[in-house]
Parts: sequence; structure tokens; C-alpha cells
Amino acid sequence: MIRSGLAKFGFFGTALALSAGLPLIPAFSVSAQEPSPKPTSEVVAYNENGTVIDRAEVSTERVIVTGSNIPTAQEVGPNPVLNINRDLINKSGERTVEELLRNLPVANANGVPVSNNENGSNTAVGAATISLRGFDARATLILLDGRRVAPYPTSNAGIVFIDLLSIPQASIESIEILKDGASTTYGADAVAGVVNIKRRHNYNGAEASVEYGNTLNDDTGQFSSSIIFGVGNSNTNITGVINYYHRNSIANRDRSYSAVPPFLSSNASPYNLEVTRAAVVEAGGPAIADPTTIAHAPFLTNGLAPASAYTYTPNYANRFNFNQFSLSFPESERYGGYVSFDHKFFGDQVVLYGDMMYQNVKTHNELAPPATGNFQTAGQITVAIPPRVANLAGTTPFGGPTYAETGVTPGAFNPFNPFNQILSGGTRARLAEFGNRLFDNETDAYLGTLGVRGDKLFDGTWGYDAAFRYSQIKNTTTGTQVSISRFNRIVNQADPIFRPGSSEYIGTTVAFNPFGDYRVPIPGNQATVDFARIHPTDLDTSKLATVDANIYTIALVDLPAGGVGFALGGQFRREELDESPDQLNVIGDVAGNSAIAPAHGGRKSYALYTETTIPIFSEKNAIPGVHALDVTAAARFEEFLNNNTNVLVPKVGLRWQPLDESLTLRATAGEGFREPSLEELFSSPMSSIQASHDPLRIDPATRAPTFESETPVLTTSNPNLQPEDSRTFSAGAVYSPKYVPGLTLSLDLWDIERTGVVQAPTPDQVLAREAMGALLPGERVERLPSPGPGQVGAISRIVLANQNAASQTARGIDFGIQYQWPTSIGTFTSLTQATYLDAFFSKQTELGRTDNLRGRTTNEGASDEGYYKWKADTRLDWAWKGFDVIGTVRYIDGFHEHGPQDDPVPHYVKQTFTLDLQASYDFTYAEESQAATTSKDSKAPSTVATVSSLATWQRLLNGLRLTVGCNNVLDRDPPHAFGEGGNGVGYPGFTYDATGRFVYVRVTKKF
Repeated sequence: MIRSGLAKFGFFGTALALSAGLPLIPAFSVSAQEPSPKPTSEVVAYNENGTVIDRAEVSTERVIVTGSNIPTAQEVGPNPVLNINRDLINKSGERTVEELLRNLPVANANGVPVSNNENGSNTAVGAATISLRGFDARATLILLDGRRVAPYPTSNAGIVFIDLLSIPQASIESIEILKDGASTTYGADAVAGVVNIKRRHNYNGAEASVEYGNTLNDDTGQFSSSIIFGVGNSNTNITGVINYYHRNSIANRDRSYSAVPPFLSSNASPYNLEVTRAAVVEAGGPAIADPTTIAHAPFLTNGLAPASAYTYTPNYANRFNFNQFSLSFPESERYGGYVSFDHKFFGDQVVLYGDMMYQNVKTHNELAPPATGNFQTAGQITVAIPPRVANLAGTTPFGGPTYAETGVTPGAFNPFNPFNQILSGGTRARLAEFGNRLFDNETDAYLGTLGVRGDKLFDGTWGYDAAFRYSQIKNTTTGTQVSISRFNRIVNQADPIFRPGSSEYIGTTVAFNPFGDYRVPIPGNQATVDFARIHPTDLDTSKLATVDANIYTIALVDLPAGGVGFALGGQFRREELDESPDQLNVIGDVAGNSAIAPAHGGRKSYALYTETTIPIFSEKNAIPGVHALDVTAAARFEEFLNNNTNVLVPKVGLRWQPLDESLTLRATAGEGFREPSLEELFSSPMSSIQASHDPLRIDPATRAPTFESETPVLTTSNPNLQPEDSRTFSAGAVYSPKYVPGLTLSLDLWDIERTGVVQAPTPDQVLAREAMGALLPGERVERLPSPGPGQVGAISRIVLANQNAASQTARGIDFGIQYQWPTSIGTFTSLTQATYLDAFFSKQTELGRTDNLRGRTTNEGASDEGYYKWKADTRLDWAWKGFDVIGTVRYIDGFHEHGPQDDPVPHYVKQTFTLDLQASYDFTYAEESQAATTSKDSKAPSTVATVSSLATWQRLLNGLRLTVGCNNVLDRDPPHAFGEGGNGVGYPGFTYDATGRFVYVRVTKKF
């Protein structure tokens, strides 16, 4: 399969006007300020005192910029690139790389957060990443020093991503974000953009940093430290980083807005028991009308209440507040190191380079005690509590589930069961007596690179770069959960584990009493609880090996306007995925989880790519209205050997300076692709809990499809998936008017389309197809037995599969303005960035409806986040004589969602403003000022002791910087969100966390 040729782009009308007269549009989008040593775009460079470096100080040496393989000295190229340098990272006040990137306006919905990211067979609590433009994280390519790294070995709800927590922030020198597709340069996944994290190289000296911060309500302290060192000379350099980080957890109960979620779970304690009318009457309960009912023991019972004291209702009446037990922010610890080196053999023409990195990430998360779901759920071991009296014949005189259906051994009994029937079927329980589900993740990330490069060869215009990189991420997850097979044994008084003479005896002769209330512990249950508690350990590994080489020149052919740039290269990649779940998970013997099969997959691919830059006009041959005009073109061919698929994608770009360098207009158009991940192709089925509306079961109260906030869903992989297609367009302008020195404006319009998107259908889509009798291959809806004639049983599980069926289109505008004003009382720098999402069209299937999701939630049944119409931040920086004070205001727009089921009126999740403040003082400035003053009087004898004392203080203060700051100064709470009543924390937990006001202090010392 070959895809090639530029498609017709359906852009909004202003895109055409842009190429002809963009300065007429009264809006702008600055990336990060005015030109910096990275001659890519609209970026500012600061010195150590926080003052912007003057243009004359900025180097114009040619460099490789993200999005191209040809070195350039242009300050603004055709590609929109945002550069975040080390100074901006320090001034951001962000605690991690993930937080820094997540809060950028270009990052919208569908990232993978640290907070509120539950762990199970389909989530990755020990990792996090971002996504650009509202697409999921698969469409954003993250690189380290321009090269790929292995993805996290466990997907997040089926989404594979690069883990940002495995990259120590101290090792980062700058981050370049290409806000455009770049499959021609980097291959698969570079659809919505590229995040290129550039690490420290050629560092001289040493620097130590220590930071501590905490919230002002409940302890969620953070401690981080790092040491950076570097030695070298004109030929050899070695740079190293050692880092450590620890962050305490936050419990949902610690915040008033998350202590009680919008919905409470029907998996509760006392258990919600499905019992028959005959069994209730036999036990002395009331004569109920329906053939079956849901019963629960009285609250605060000791487990010995008679059936007459139980509550009987048609539906699940008892509800459980899981947020009294769960964490919203996990505890985490990270440490590791990074070292890079380079050595020049023949000057810049032959340079051997390499790096090594190791990062260990430990994360501890806690969820509420296990929820069983329906005791009889397809794909899971059936949970069953035997009747009150042993029945050796295995008959069911009072109805209910049979011995054969549940696997209960004839003769099994539980003396505490008030009903003389097997309790299974639609019974739901919260196994609170067994304690919280605990998840301890440990990630070991390894990376090594070895390469050779050269520049300024032949006539000084040629260069090359070739390297081998190997990266691996190993993730070990150890849980504390409950074995269903053991639970079934401890509720059976006839099991040999209760016989003192048995080799399986567990130290008690009394079976587990499951009919109590967790708030009234039953002492006799402790031995059985210890027996049923298990610790499954899963081991997942992801590996990536790449070999790449390219040659380039800035003057392949000389034209009147200058040399033609050219690059040619190739790449070979080998990927491997190994998922080895614990045997307990393989057989599905974990409460509430489906079975997880081992998965192994691999893939090899190779690529050839080329790129050219053709100068049409420049200062050498400028004409009126065309000071400079460049055209760029690139193409890439890539073949995947595992499924015999291949792609051919092109890209073209235009850069035009009509008058001089103060105004640059630019535009790009290209195609891209995303190859399905190994997870999507080969991984084991993933279980999750999602919201659903069942059209076959009408709620008698609302006359609407029955809403269920806890529908078990199983998503399966698909080895027949094909590559996704994408098309991108961008156009923009960067303007630095000469009559207003220090001012830089820019604007970028963008339009991105994805087709054949790999996506599992929603439960509602599967249910709609079930109602029409048109389920697709691999789909099925599993239901409980019918409660009566003409009625449909409740859903026990929905099974669905990944498909190349969805399509998405996003378009919007990046705005911004940066202005620097030097005065006698310091330098003021103002920077504003904003992104406007004009539309986000989504179609789940080829024949489905196209919806514009802009300003709406990403998930009606949860509202964890939204497709935000606006995201923006504005920063004011004042630097003067060693002082630096920064204030940052961040804005996140609101979105619409559906309210609870009894409130059909759409609800607006409010927008938020937050204020961050930071102040720092560089003692080097004070030391230098004092030294200068003292030197004037140094000839006086009385100053000899003063000078000696001053020299001591100079050594202590030189290079010392003290920083204090406060994030979310006004302590704004996250906005309330319902998610149709199915939101788990009461706010958009994938966008916001529960940190609140956070105060920190940082000390940095350079040696």
C-alpha cells in the first residue's frame, strides 16, 4: 500500500488571505519571544540575570532545527517552532517536565496525566505525557536530541506514548516544539507536532540545586535535587547530571471538592445481593412482588442480621463512596543519571559522540477496595456465596443461580448467609474488609547513543551525522488485591482450609462472614482476609533500536539568491514489546478484572528521506516586495516489514520576507502517517469501566435508555490494522517592527486531518448496533439472564475491538505578543501566548455522524477533560541588579457537558484563571558590586581585613541563586464536573490536579 501526493486541504477561508496579506489580520501568536541563538522562530534568549540578550549578542551560527535536516542560520524558518530554553524552564515554576508541557497553550485534551490516572490492565499510573492540538498522545512524537526513544510498555486506555517522567528535568537544556506535521523528517507519529527535548551538552563547571515545596493544606511535599557537572577542552567534553525527586500523595478525601464524587458505586458494603422471592420468604423476609430483588443488610451490622432486617429494592440501593479511600495524586520517587561526551578527531569534521541515561521511577497508588462487579461476569471467575445449609444433592429449591452455573460444590455452605440460595448473578460487592487496592510501579528506563558527525567538510558546506541508539523501558507492577478463587473458598465452611488436620489449614475454623458492614470490623474474618489477599506482579518491557545516517549541504548548487540546501538520509528501526502478566492475571483470578493474556510483538522498518531548500530571492537579488523568498520540499518513504505496509509522504514549505527581516510570512503543507503501535496490533485484551446508555432497557422513571456508570468493557487488539493517514497545513507570520524595539508579534494558523484513526468504538455505539442487529466482527454484548418475559437482562460486559474507522480534523490559531522594555529601574519583559481551537471534528465510524467537539467534554460519561476553545498564559518578568520577579497568569477555558441523568440541562464546566509568582536573587551580582566598591579603597591599611573577609564571602556567594515561589497563589479549586453523574472525582481530573496553592524554595549554586 503506497500513499502519496498532496491532497486538497479544506482550510478555513482566512488561510488563503494569510498567504497574501497576513499583516492585515489584527492578531498574533508569539512562540516564546524574540530571536534566540536557535535561529528557528520567535524565541527569546536570556542571560543569567534575566535580561534578554541583545540581537548583537545572539549567534547566527547555523544549526539543525527541529523539523529539518538542513542546517540554517535563519531566525525564522518556514516551520512554526516554539523554543523553551533553560531560563524559561526555571522561571516557569513547574515541578516536572510533564507539568511544564501540559500547561502550554498548544497542549489541549487527551494527554496522559499523573493525577487521577487509575491503575489496572488499561492504565499507566507510573508514567505521563502530553498531546498537541487535542489529538491523543499517539499523534505527538517526542524525541530526545532529535532521535526516538522506546515507548512506555503499558498503554493508557489503549494509547501508547512516550513517558516524560523517565526524563530528568535537570538534564534538559531546551525544548523545541514543532507545531506542525513532520512525518517527512521523522516518520510515523509526527502528525500533530513534534516535541524535541534537547539535553545538556558541553557544560563546563558544576551546579548543585535543591528544591522543597509543599501545599498549605495537608502534606503533599515535594523534594528535588540535582548535580550538573562538565569538564572539557577544545577537543573533548564530558557532561553529566545526577537527579533525585520525591513527591507525596494526595488523597481524594483531603479535598472538599473530591471527597464525595458525583456518583457512588453500586459495588458496596454491605453487599448488594440479588436474591429470589422464594429465598426471601423462606428466610423470614417480606413477601416481595418481583421474582428477584436486590437486598442489602442493615447499615453498621455485625454480619448477623436476619433477613427480616434487610432492605429490599428493585435496583442497587446501597452505594459506596470510593473517594474516601482512593488517591488522586500518587506518591512518586525518581532518581537517575545522564552523561554525554564528544571528542573531535579532526576538528569539526570528525566528532565521535555518545550518551547514556538511566532513570528509575517508583510510583505508589491506592484505589478503593476491590469492586467485584456482577458476581457472574463473562470472562471473569464467577463469585458465589454458598447457601446457608449444605445441599449435598446440588439442587436449588429456592431458585437463583445453580451449582453448575456458579461452580459451587454440592455440600458447600456459609453459616452466616441469611438466605438458603447461592448468592451470585447480579450480586455486587465492595470487598472493603480486604483493604485498599495497592499498586506499586517501578520503571527502569535505559538509553544509550553512539554516533559520529562532521560539519564544514569539503568547501565548508557539507556535513553528515550517523548514530546507533538503543532504549528500553521495563515496568514492574506489583499489586495488593483479592483472589476470587480464594474468596470462593473462604466463604465455604466446608472447604478443607478450615479443618485443623488438613495440610491447607489457615489457622481458623470459621468461614468468612461477608454479610457485615466494613465500618464494623468482624474480628473473626482476619485470618480469611489474609488468605485471600494476593500480590500479583506484572512485567512489561518495551525496546527500540535505531540506526540512522544522513548527509547534508547548504550549497548543493549556487543560485543568484544563494546555495541550495539538500539532505538525504535513511533509518532502520527495530521495536519489541513483551507483556508478561502475573499468572493470577492470566487466569483472571483478580477481583474485578478480566483475564490478561501475555503479549509479544515485534516490528522492523526502514525509511529513506530527502529534503531541499531552494532560495529564490535574498538580499543578493531582492526586488521590491520580495526581500527574501525560500521554497522547501521534503519526502519520505517508509516500509514496515511486519505487515507489508508502506507509505510515501511529501511536504512543501514557503518562507517570504516582503520588505526586510522584520516581517516573515511562512506556510507549509504536507502529508503524514501513524503506524499502529505494537500494543494496538498484538496486546492482550484490556478491561475498563465506562459509562453506557442501554437502548434495550428503558428507565421507567425517565423513559430514556438505562444509564450505567460502571459498565465493564473489554477492548481487544487487531493484527490487521493499517497505517493512519494525516494531512497538515500551517501558515503564519512573525513581525518585529523596527519602530518598536523589543516587540515581537506572530500568528500561526493550522489545520490537521487524520483518517483511518485506530480507535475502539464507544459502548453506546456497540449497543446501538446491537439494537439494530448489526454488530461488527469482534463485538458482542454479554447480558445477565432476563428478569422476566419480554425483558432484557442487564449488561454484564461489552466486548469491542480496535478498528481503522475514525477520522478527526482540528484547526485553530496560535496567538501571542512579547515586549521587552529596558528602563533605569530594570528590564520588563511581557510574554503572552494563546491558542484558539476553532474546531475539532470527530467521526467515530466511516458512516457515522461528524460532531464538532470544540468546547465539549472528551467523554460525556466522565468529563475528565474537554476540548478547550482557549488556552493562554501571560507572563511579566522584572529583572534588576540580581533581582528577578515573575508573575504568570494561566487561563483554561470551560466546556459543556451533560449533567446527571435527572438533570437533562447541559452543564457548563467553568473556565479558570490561576496566578503564579516567583522571585529570585542572584548573589553573584551583589558580590561583584561589593568587590568593585571595595577595590576602590583597597590601598587603605584598614581595608586589608575587610578584603580578606570579603574574599571568603565571595567564594560562598559567587554563583549562588535563591528562588522562592508560589503556584496557584489564589488557591483556586478545579471547576465542578458531573460527567452525566459518572465523573469519579467531581472535577476534570485529567486537566487539573488537587495540589492547590503550592509554595516552594530553590537554592542553586554554581562552582
